[in-house]
Amino acid sequence: SFAELLFARARAYSAVGEATKAISDLKRSAEMRPIWADPPALLGRLHLRREEWVLARESLERAAQLAKPGSEAWERISGDLAAARKALEEAYCVCALSGHGGEVSSVSFLPSSPLLKDSVGAALEGELVVASGSADGTARIWSLRRGECLHVLRGHSGPVRGVAWCPDGSGILLSASADGSAKIWQLDASAEGCTLLKSVEGHTAALTHVSFDTYGAVFATTSEDGEACVWDTETGLLLHRLEGHAGRVNKGVFHPANGGRSLCTASDDTTAKVWDLAGDVEEAGKCIHTLEWGDGLVNDVEYTPDGRFIVVVTRKPGSVKPFFRLLLFSSVSGRICRWFDGHSATITGLSWTPSQ
Repeated sequence: SFAELLFARARAYSAVGEATKAISDLKRSAEMRPIWADPPALLGRLHLRREEWVLARESLERAAQLAKPGSEAWERISGDLAAARKALEEAYCVCALSGHGGEVSSVSFLPSSPLLKDSVGAALEGELVVASGSADGTARIWSLRRGECLHVLRGHSGPVRGVAWCPDGSGILLSASADGSAKIWQLDASAEGCTLLKSVEGHTAALTHVSFDTYGAVFATTSEDGEACVWDTETGLLLHRLEGHAGRVNKGVFHPANGGRSLCTASDDTTAKVWDLAGDVEEAGKCIHTLEWGDGLVNDVEYTPDGRFIVVVTRKPGSVKPFFRLLLFSSVSGRICRWFDGHSATITGLSWTPSQ
């Protein structure tokens, strides 16, 4: 086949040091025959030689998925992949934090440019404080400057699915757990103490995510029970119970520019929903837009920094034609503007470059 001819030519190019031409042929060969492990395996080795660690890892991970486990080819690919991962870690890792006894599911940095003067965030700016949540049922607070764990936060009876610092720099931390509760913690300005302030419960199933509004006055929790709840940060009182999804709610994010007056949620029911929390358009707590296109599960959602658009992350992995897609909707009209394809596996997160 033409794919095999391209692969053979790529090997010849590689042997005489024409790596750029070899890489071009290997990419074309892989596109023509996507279930063949040899092109991505050789592509990964070429990237290794060129010290392109990220590209090497991506190609070799693809090759490892395609090769027969236990085969000689699979063993070689696994060795190359281990080398790529080690090189990537050594090249880019500035601090490794070890201590959790289970998978780490969420991290959050204490704001270093806080909204309040003389805040915990300002006092601890030099420590580079980060919080993490883990399947071991704990949250931890770390100093990146020292590479040390400052506090282990215990109290949940299930995995901690999400952590979030209050954006005002006050040192208030949220933790959301599969035990169905969210806890509010207060870190002091010396970082020597961290106190449990409140525990809030209102869901009937495991929590999946937690987030603050722009100013930290309210926060939202989402759950496998198909609901999102909005809470008052100071009192811990439930302000809104948002019902309408027909499946697990994976995430909720506040509009970045309207002071917590609207929230967008992502669900396994194949939709994202925008909720009016202030009664500007509908009755407070009602859905004003249902964002859907196709039938993929929605596992993530984010507003653009100016709040004009909403990016919806969808996935449909088990179908005849699987897709992993980004959809861009207008936050005002709820209409789709465009979409982006390119990923070949579940999109696990997205982040905007900081605006100047």
